Amino acid sequence: MLSSFSTQQNYSIAFFGDSLTQMADWDGYLDRRDVYVYAKNGDITANMKKNVDHIIQANPKICFMMGGINDIAKGIPVDDVFANLRHMAVKMKSWGIIPVVQSTLYIQADEGGFAKWNEKVEPLNKQLEAYCAKNAIEYLDLNTILAANKSLKSDYTSDGVHLNQYGYMLWTNEIKKILTKYSI
Repeated sequence: MLSSFSTQQNYSIAFFGDSLTQMADWDGYLDRRDVYVYAKNGDITANMKKNVDHIIQANPKICFMMGGINDIAKGIPVDDVFANLRHMAVKMKSWGIIPVVQSTLYIQADEGGFAKWNEKVEPLNKQLEAYCAKNAIEYLDLNTILAANKSLKSDYTSDGVHLNQYGYMLWTNEIKKILTKYSI
């Protein structure tokens, strides 16, 4: 879902990503009305990179961004995905927005041929986590709560890739911890 953008609206929080981000009711989960969402089903990080100015224009205090699984599905090299996500985080930070890079989620390993994607998720997340640690960028590893043995837990998914309500509630709890940390 793309939030309708209004220059009159004051956004404190932004979410930027693909269908995993799009399918969540962030306003409802967070019980807030200062949330801007720019997320598209099937989006890849190269498109997100082109659209990062939508986040800049919304001028939130903090932006939670996630991408990568669609890139991996399309065979885009992990280094390219990493470079796109890094570029977006750096650009947001340069505009005074706190970027929160969220791990690319594993998919459920028993989802046939799609499970091979998880082999690329791990090195991508390791690059992201190391870069964020080195550059004082917040990193949120959602796989620690939503996955086990490099596989999305079946309790948290509706189709092996996307989250169900319970998965979103766990994600929201992690978001709330970061919002509290930054007093947002």
